[in-house]
Amino acid sequence: MIGLLKIAWGAAVCAVAILEFWTIFSFNKMNLMLIGKYPPIQGGVSSQIFWLMKSLGERGHNISVISNCMEVEEEYRMQLNDIDVEKLQPKGVKLHSTVPVRTYSFIPRTNPYSEKLISLALDVSDDQSPDLIFGWYLLPYGVAAHSAANLLGKKYALNHAGSDITTLFNDPYLQRFLRRIILDADAIFTRLGIEEKFKELGAKQTFVQDVNPVPGVFNPYDEKLDVLKEFGLDIDNEKTLLFLGKVNKTKGIEYLLDAFGDLDEDTNLIVCGNGMYRTKCENRVLKLGLKNRVHFVGTLPHWRIPSLIRSVKAVVVPEYNFGVSIHRSGIPYESILCGKVALVSSEIIGSYGDLSKYFLEIDPPNRIQFSERLEMVLHDDETNKNLTKNHNKIRSLVGDYESYVQRMEKSIMEVAQSV
Repeated sequence: MIGLLKIAWGAAVCAVAILEFWTIFSFNKMNLMLIGKYPPIQGGVSSQIFWLMKSLGERGHNISVISNCMEVEEEYRMQLNDIDVEKLQPKGVKLHSTVPVRTYSFIPRTNPYSEKLISLALDVSDDQSPDLIFGWYLLPYGVAAHSAANLLGKKYALNHAGSDITTLFNDPYLQRFLRRIILDADAIFTRLGIEEKFKELGAKQTFVQDVNPVPGVFNPYDEKLDVLKEFGLDIDNEKTLLFLGKVNKTKGIEYLLDAFGDLDEDTNLIVCGNGMYRTKCENRVLKLGLKNRVHFVGTLPHWRIPSLIRSVKAVVVPEYNFGVSIHRSGIPYESILCGKVALVSSEIIGSYGDLSKYFLEIDPPNRIQFSERLEMVLHDDETNKNLTKNHNKIRSLVGDYESYVQRMEKSIMEVAQSV
């Protein structure tokens, strides 16, 4: 009898332990609905969202991404091959996008993105009820997250961008509405130094996140992109510069083209990006006689950018008069983490703190200085070696990506599981 009691007791203890483990395991996994930018939309926000959702999916969470990414204009669309399309949905991540199936004529040239995103979110929630709806960017994604959360009776969090706060929030026709969206959010994810603004507005709670987290795929050790195979460019990698990002006036690309025109004829410039300014820049290239040396290759998906950076001599970031004060490009980080020199505009270099010592400062409007710096980099064989040698130190200054993911995961789950 005593033996049977011991066996029964042991079984009960084991069952309780299994139940506790299962409860903890289940409680630490969530269904997250993210409404925001996503590939094939180009740009830093799309990149940041992709890498974070990929990491959260790999950690066992169920992620539903709601986006209008398949409607992105051709000027801002990444070029995806069949393999790239498969990578849009990494482990644990399901992408749901609106599509341009019809033209809306009730207001000329109108595309009701917010309404379509809300409707899509409601459809997706039928199959997987979200623990939290996360809107990333006020318009149209934060608006859609706010409405979907209210209609579904769910919590929602909001992550903003610099343009959200410096431009949209100050618009007299939008301010009161956007203030309501912020105040209704269960949490605001913001930047260091800006959280007080949200507290003053009366936000329920704020979480400060890293400004430009960079995943570990940005390193000097992995493979280089074969630019001959990829773009048909038979060029010397050691005499090639790279411009990354939207081809817009505020990115300073015209200054770069003018300065590059002063370099030797055996040098090359790859422009990886798209934008409404591209045609004008291509015409400028023709006017400067640089057709065979400046190569517009469109926009690559985020996961192929590290190999492209590793395949060139240096990356040029000539942003000028960008127009958004709360802004810091992630490209200089990505460049030096891949072991490549980053030439950074004097207008933004001061915001990088101790990391700025690893950059080379340029003054974009000063053509002579700019071209001299480009020339100097192309003949420098030591800086990139030193960047690779100091990779671990640079990574510690930029910030460990896994730690960033863990902090974001903890914060998001705290909101999702709050009563």
